[in-house]
Amino acid sequence: MGSPLLIAAIAAGATLAGVTLQWVFSQVSAYLVTRRENGARLNAVLAELLGIRHLLLVQPKTADPTGFTAKLLTPEQRQQAGPIPPEVRALVAQWVTPILPDPRATLDRYAAAVTALAALDPSLSYQLRYEGLALDLMRMIGEAGAATGAPPEQLTDLQQIIADELVPDLEAAILAVATSAGGWWRRRQVRALMKRAPVSEKEMREGLQRILARVLKATGSGVVLAGLSCIWSEPARAQRTWQLHSRVDEMTDRRATWADLDASAEITSTWGTFRPTLELACFGQDSTIRLRLYTGVAANIDGADPNQAYAQIRFDTAPAMSGVWDVQHIGATSMVDLRSLTAPGQDSASILGSGRFHERTVRDATIGRLLRARRVLVRYRLLSGEEVVAVFQPAAGGMRRALATVYAACGAALPGTGP
Repeated sequence: MGSPLLIAAIAAGATLAGVTLQWVFSQVSAYLVTRRENGARLNAVLAELLGIRHLLLVQPKTADPTGFTAKLLTPEQRQQAGPIPPEVRALVAQWVTPILPDPRATLDRYAAAVTALAALDPSLSYQLRYEGLALDLMRMIGEAGAATGAPPEQLTDLQQIIADELVPDLEAAILAVATSAGGWWRRRQVRALMKRAPVSEKEMREGLQRILARVLKATGSGVVLAGLSCIWSEPARAQRTWQLHSRVDEMTDRRATWADLDASAEITSTWGTFRPTLELACFGQDSTIRLRLYTGVAANIDGADPNQAYAQIRFDTAPAMSGVWDVQHIGATSMVDLRSLTAPGQDSASILGSGRFHERTVRDATIGRLLRARRVLVRYRLLSGEEVVAVFQPAAGGMRRALATVYAACGAALPGTGP
């Protein structure tokens, strides 16, 4: 009897051992799968955290790219290049911004990575959720500074202070995530990476000086810095400021208030040389505010309607809009008042209309575009058949105040500033 019982016990033990081993193997397999998935999600969070750190360190340098580049030059080079006009700072920032990483996109990716991590490690996900607030704060400071016209140097200094205070805590969180994702070896890799990136200001200065040295050697003169000085000063020469005027009509005792903007350059035609002018005018309280163009010489009149002229307007890089202008005077100082604008693809019949209400709508919409534009082109045809393009580059300084004064003279608020 002992032998069959022993055999049965051994069989039962073997079965139990097999089930136990199967369970252990399944648990180990599930653990490895979970660990692998957790590691993958932690790596995604780690990559975005490194991106946030990079942006925090780079943001103060990109807030004023022209000023930062000037810091990389030697004192002698800066003196030869000359002072940097504010208009150039704004123009270069406008060119550079589209090629820089978007903080909003980085924050969105980080939020998605942290949310995905919550399914496996909710505690760690909660701890990491607000690590991106520092970058969001930097973004808001940059936008507020641009909207209020804060000096670029002050904006850069403020962002640098924030980065100096917050980056060390962010780096501690990055190393903790690196350890969780890949142990001490991953932590070591990330620490080495943070020492190398981003490139230090010293390395940037040395790199720029090497490039300048080779270029100057190839040209044999200081033509590069002289050209840089020319580039910096050219936009300032091309820009014009809105000029505000006011006088009282002796016959009616009504005060006329107007602001005008000269074209950036004169236009030469068979009629001679002239400089077109944009004007916003109020001819006394309760009168209609007029947006008009002094064409310099007579604009071509539509054969079907001698009281209308046509001219296209383009704001910055937006598609050109077709404009209908009411002719007020024909002669050496011809002037036309804007009546309607038609955007590409729109039905002109639904846009033209008539009446003062429609003209006010068109005028206010056009002024709103003028306030945002850095460059305005107006193309029209002269009576001689020549087609000319007037280029207007308004300087930001004083523009809003001048146009608001004209609106206020007629008891109205500048578009976008009313209640």
